[in-house]
Amino acid sequence: MPGGASGLFWIIFVLSHAIGVAVLGLPLLMIAPIVEGDWSKRRMLLSIPMPVALVASLALLSFVDGAAKRQIQYRFNLSVSAVNSLIQEQLIQHLEMLHSMRSFWESSDWVSRTEFRQFTKRGLKRNEGLVLLGGHPR
Repeated sequence: MPGGASGLFWIIFVLSHAIGVAVLGLPLLMIAPIVEGDWSKRRMLLSIPMPVALVASLALLSFVDGAAKRQIQYRFNLSVSAVNSLIQEQLIQHLEMLHSMRSFWESSDWVSRTEFRQFTKRGLKRNEGLVLLGGHPR
């Protein structure tokens, strides 16, 4: 479980238990055999707020669940954005290397293998995504 999710976990845990008590406990009390004469009046007092409490608990649970989903989506979007930026940076570096190689190639009438290898050596070390650069002599 992520570190920031522990508070949310406990809220959901407590709410689920409260809903369980409301759904199971109160109806069981209402159908229990009458021990005292006052209990029949208390049953009515329980039967009115029970649905209200149940609906309120479900609404709060739904709100917390929605907030958790939004937080997860936000964190996912942040990580995707970071990865996307990193990929774009690397692509720009690779394109710059390819453009500089083209400029080097076009600046001379003849480029020897040694000159080409020497020119591309540093670029290949800097751009680990480029494995091999090659050219066809004119």
